[in-house]
Amino acid sequence: MVLKGECEGITYVVGETAVENWNLLENASPKDIWIHADGIPSPHGWVHRPHPRTFIKEDWEKAIWMCARQVKEYSKARHQRRLRLSVLEGQFLRKGTEMGSVRLLKRPRIILV
Repeated sequence: MVLKGECEGITYVVGETAVENWNLLENASPKDIWIHADGIPSPHGWVHRPHPRTFIKEDWEKAIWMCARQVKEYSKARHQRRLRLSVLEGQFLRKGTEMGSVRLLKRPRIILV
């Protein structure tokens, strides 16, 4: 089941299965933000970029943080004190060779949650 949330009017989604993760990737816009645990299996989170006229950087960062917390909460590493999460625009991702996996075309930003 895809989990959906909203923060400051910005929507985000978190996929729980490999199939959902690939479907979210297929439906993401190039400027949407992908979030995933760094180097370990986890759900994929996506924060949908708002229209440029309504874009407020502080709200955007809050939405990324909320989505990141959900990715951690639904991962097997949820009890880890400070989990490293990768954050990257969708335009720098491609489907990987295994169901649900992705290939990164650029080094992601790392945040600790």
